[in-house]
Amino acid sequence: MGQGSSSSSFRHSGDLSLALPDECLALIFGKLGCHDRNNCSLVCNCWNHVNSKSRQRLVLASRSEISLGFRSLFARFRSVSVLSLKCSRKLISVDDDALARIPTLLPSLKKLKLKGCVDVTDNGLLAFLAPSTSAQ
Repeated sequence: MGQGSSSSSFRHSGDLSLALPDECLALIFGKLGCHDRNNCSLVCNCWNHVNSKSRQRLVLASRSEISLGFRSLFARFRSVSVLSLKCSRKLISVDDDALARIPTLLPSLKKLKLKGCVDVTDNGLLAFLAPSTSAQ
């Protein structure tokens, strides 16, 4: 009989995960792989928000121009410290100007990995490093 009342209160209380502090969810998300973490961010707006704010690493695989969306994308992932950009060698996706904007959009960035970004030159790398020398 005691179980009936507890299961009844469980049904009325709703989603218990909403009672977890954001810091706790962030720790849980930090233990998940990229695929599982992305799936968890689809559960609800709260989980998506916590995932976005606690993500330390971001991998962008681009097959087209992505630099136009950098401002809105990086506004969502402000705490990223490691950014990997994988560009198509056949299409312009990231150029010197886009690379130079990244440090102001991602102030926590410490490490940048570039792969296939054929439109990035030495001038772009120098412009990237100009605002801050904390990136590797």
